[in-house]
Amino acid sequence: MTANTTREAIQPRHRNAWIKWLVLRALGMRGWRVRGRFPKPFWRTLVVMHAPFAWQVTWAKWLYPVQSIQVKPGCEGHVLKEAWSSGKCVVLHTDGSNAQLEQVQTWAKSCGARLTLCAWESKRRFFHVHAPFKPSKHAERDVHYMARYFKYFLQTHSDSE
Repeated sequence: MTANTTREAIQPRHRNAWIKWLVLRALGMRGWRVRGRFPKPFWRTLVVMHAPFAWQVTWAKWLYPVQSIQVKPGCEGHVLKEAWSSGKCVVLHTDGSNAQLEQVQTWAKSCGARLTLCAWESKRRFFHVHAPFKPSKHAERDVHYMARYFKYFLQTHSDSE
C-alpha cells in the first residue's frame, strides 16, 4: 500500500454509528461521561491519549468517527502514513514524557496531521477530548502545551476504579 504524501483530505473509513452509540451507553452505565468533540473524519489525526487502565484505550478507539489503529511510541513514520492513506485515525497511548511528546509533535508536523489530546480522569469519571490543533513551527511550544495538558491528569487520576 502506498502512502498518501499529499496534504489533501483523506477518504475516511467511517465507523458504524451504532457502535459509537453502544460504547457511549456502556460507558454511561459504568458512570463515565465524555467531554469534548472528536476530530472531523477527513483530517489526518494523531490522537495522543493518557489512560490509566488498558481497557480505556480500547474503548476510546471505538468512539472515534473513523476506524483507528494503536501505535507504540517507537514505531516508524511510514506506519502512520499508511494508516492515514487508508483513512484511519492513529492512536498513541502516552505517559506524558517530554521525549514522547517531542516525537508526537515531529510526526504530526512531518505528516501534516492534526493532534488531538485525550485523557481519562478517574476521579470525576470523565473522558476529556481536546479540540484538534495543527502543530506549529515552534516545536518546544507545542511540547510544553501538551505537557501542561497532561500534567493535570497525570497528577490527579486515582489508580483504582
